Amino acid sequence: MLKNTFFRFIMPAVILLALTNINARAQVIYTGTNSATAKGTALGSQVQDNSNNGTVITRLSDDGSPLNFPMIGIAKSASVPVFQSNGSYNIDYTITIRNYGNLALSNVQVSDLLSATFPSPTTFTIRAVTTKGGANAANITLNAAYDGTAINPNLLTSATSALPISGVATIVIPVNVVPNGAYGPFNNTANAAATTADLTPVTDVSTNGTDPDAGGGVPANDGDLNPFNNSVPTPVSFPMLGIAKSASVPVFQSNGSYNIDYTVTLKNFGTVALSSVQATDILTTVFPSPSTWTLR
Repeated sequence: MLKNTFFRFIMPAVILLALTNINARAQVIYTGTNSATAKGTALGSQVQDNSNNGTVITRLSDDGSPLNFPMIGIAKSASVPVFQSNGSYNIDYTITIRNYGNLALSNVQVSDLLSATFPSPTTFTIRAVTTKGGANAANITLNAAYDGTAINPNLLTSATSALPISGVATIVIPVNVVPNGAYGPFNNTANAAATTADLTPVTDVSTNGTDPDAGGGVPANDGDLNPFNNSVPTPVSFPMLGIAKSASVPVFQSNGSYNIDYTVTLKNFGTVALSSVQATDILTTVFPSPSTWTLR
């Protein structure tokens, strides 16, 4: 029997949410509330109260306790590689991060280990200053020391980087890659991390494209407000075409001319199919006047 008695207990809660497409990482977005009900019997009558939010009891107030779940998403896209005169390629990687939860995020960090994407014999350099954009570009601070290696894999200064609720920011990494005979495909992923005000951590692995919530070919996962079930690597392949030409031994003809067979060989050294392939050969520059030639 309880009379003029006050007590408090803390109940470890297991929350079961009937949501679709939730993975085992158990970070979900849910904007509902939770209520507890207290019941008792006195003098044959039952009394009860539904909980209100907070630690101070307000009778007959049942606004419930809000449930807040943090969530961050990241996507990464690659531009079409542009061939350079020295045999290297320029690529722009664009990283998009978004706060999908209903709590502000701080200590935001993005790491991208390009040295794992382009192993030996390939080499790479960050060819220009990494830039930032998006609606919340002002909320993130770039790490000037980032070089894509294990020494400096972090793109941001986390202490001064944050994302408000629904905040979006982008980071562009201009890269120059020297294939040195390796043409791909080179798969890359970036990682995002952040914390809430009470230091609850959230993380995500990038998916290919500009939308962190893209399904990666799985329609059920696309646009479900759960970026954790989207983690398709971003591929890059370098096209490379080679050509060789050989000449047969000239064969003297009875009219004083010579017959020659030229053999032209084309080879696709890359890992992507090539179209609109063409080979040109201007024989007039090879056999100028007074010599003459015909295709026999």
